[in-house]
Amino acid sequence: MKRTYEYKIPPIDLDCGVTITQYVMGAKWKPYLINCMTKGIHRPVDFQRIIKGATRRVLVQ
Repeated sequence: MKRTYEYKIPPIDLDCGVTITQYVMGAKWKPYLINCMTKGIHRPVDFQRIIKGATRRVLVQ
């Protein structure tokens, strides 16, 4: 008998670091934001200037 929480866990390969990273960073803009932060950019206005496709709402969240 399967428990209900087992159905909610997506089938991912836990032996592959790349797969886990993609699952954790699944959002569209997170890699761009992390890249900007590593370059020293921290203000939402600066993010909006650099990341052209992201809306202000997404960056504030």
